[in-house]
Amino acid sequence: MAIDRVFTLKGIGLIVTGMVFSGLVRPLESLTLSSNGSSVRIRGIRANGEPSDGAKSGDRCALNITGRRVDEHSVRRGSWLMHADLYNPTTRIDVDLEVLSNETRPLKHWTPTHLHVGTDHLPARLAVLSGSSIAPGTRSLAQLVLSRETFVCYGDKFVLRDQSARRTIAGGRVIDPFSPKRGRARPSRIANLMAMCGENPKEILREMTNLSKVGVQLRPFAVSHNMLAPKINSLITSLQLRRVGNVPNERVFCSKRWKELLDSVEEVMGRFHKLRPSLAGANVTDINKLLALDVDTATIELALAQLVKERRLDAYAKTYHLPSHSIDVSEKDRRLLACAIAVLSKKSSTPPSLHQVANYIGVEVSSLKRVFKIAVRLGDVIVIEKNRYLPKSELKRLAIVAEKLAARASDGKFTSAEYRDEVNLGRNFVIAVLEYFDRKGFTLQKNGRRSVRCSPDSVFTVKR
Repeated sequence: MAIDRVFTLKGIGLIVTGMVFSGLVRPLESLTLSSNGSSVRIRGIRANGEPSDGAKSGDRCALNITGRRVDEHSVRRGSWLMHADLYNPTTRIDVDLEVLSNETRPLKHWTPTHLHVGTDHLPARLAVLSGSSIAPGTRSLAQLVLSRETFVCYGDKFVLRDQSARRTIAGGRVIDPFSPKRGRARPSRIANLMAMCGENPKEILREMTNLSKVGVQLRPFAVSHNMLAPKINSLITSLQLRRVGNVPNERVFCSKRWKELLDSVEEVMGRFHKLRPSLAGANVTDINKLLALDVDTATIELALAQLVKERRLDAYAKTYHLPSHSIDVSEKDRRLLACAIAVLSKKSSTPPSLHQVANYIGVEVSSLKRVFKIAVRLGDVIVIEKNRYLPKSELKRLAIVAEKLAARASDGKFTSAEYRDEVNLGRNFVIAVLEYFDRKGFTLQKNGRRSVRCSPDSVFTVKR
């Protein structure tokens, strides 16, 4: 409901009047006040001059409202009462604008104007989206950059007056209440606006999903068309669209565009492997950069999950790679890695740390760490804690020792000291290994004693 009057009646409270644009409201229901986002409760309704148990679209009514931070100072002419799900203020709107034929000069880009929409009025700048001006008597797509937040919906009629608000110069209707800050005149954006110019929300959504490579954001579309969840859900079902992501970043795709996005992600993975052959895979950020599409990370993650499900990609930790990809390791790095693994595999003493291995071999710590990272991706080496690496075969041997130690105990459990004596290694190293076992779910520590939960083979088989 657009509010045009606000006053207080003694013994009753705050009263707002206006026209109900859409929907239905009843006493004791809650709405949101647009001027400050406060929740208000409807105490009573008078519609068309009579007490009423509800007000519907088209009714002229007065509402007795109450709520925190709600008084005559917080409510003004031009404010709206709306469902909480539709609360989404805007400062930029794309419009279909027609300049009056009796104007003597064209409206130039960035002309200061005064916007009248609903019961609100405020200063706005006119951004021309095609050319540098709009001639008298012609129509064009434009963007209005507002001086403050307001609320409009798709199809709302408006009037533009000159900067002094004395002379009407143009009028039109709202196309998109949530215009982007950048790229407003790009060909792709203009094509989207043309798709939004239809009269039927179903046809508009069909055209938008057919056009957009990154899907259509669901919440802005629903809010701009004044549609609550049941109605938008029915619309999506009838169009057989695919919902991707979670509120508030949920998107909808047509089947063609969703398939194209999956194909693009797969193609990007191939390019990434060619650019970085020594890396096991790419993370979501790397993939998003190469895609160069205006799409949120959550959508890319869901596309990646679908590709993994279809076995078009493999995933390890937080990276993804093509099933056919193998890491390209230079001969120099292979020799360095072989030397490091030989040092770590000596069973006569506690395996050395990263810095100790580097000193023993005589290489820079950074060089050895880089090679160890490659080995971790290959699955030959495992990181048990910071700067502490072990060959997979050696870690599996230590896990088998723990399994045998637990099997010999009457209660199937062992202490850290018992395990240290069994492997005859340093205490700090043993604690690091046991804590790694706990994190992997191989052992369970309770009251200072550990039990083995599964076979070493089921835990220490590393995916490449």
